[in-house]
Amino acid sequence: AERATCRAEWLVAPPPALSLAQTMVVGTAGVTAAMCVDYLQRFGEVQPSHGPVLVTGAAGGLGQVAVALLHARGFEVVASTGRAEALGDHLRALGASDVVGRLQPEPKPLGKQLWAGVVDS
Repeated sequence: AERATCRAEWLVAPPPALSLAQTMVVGTAGVTAAMCVDYLQRFGEVQPSHGPVLVTGAAGGLGQVAVALLHARGFEVVASTGRAEALGDHLRALGASDVVGRLQPEPKPLGKQLWAGVVDS
């Protein structure tokens, strides 16, 4: 179909850096990942020199795109997934410097900061 109707509140404007055609190519996961990376840098003021960025759910669609985008912007990326053994090589090929399994919560309320930022997908 060339046209479809939906509720206005379901729509999200594409990031200003992407054209409509680029937005359609990368899909929802890609746009969401791009927005996460943009927000980390613009609003969180996270830069590659600040340290590694963790991507949880890195084996999923959004996570894989986030790993690739962060790597392309010069970040050191740590990919976290429940399928680290099976997909570790793939995630490293996308740009992850390290691939770890699912992380457990820190037992102390205020643990040491490990990452400059996190894309929690």
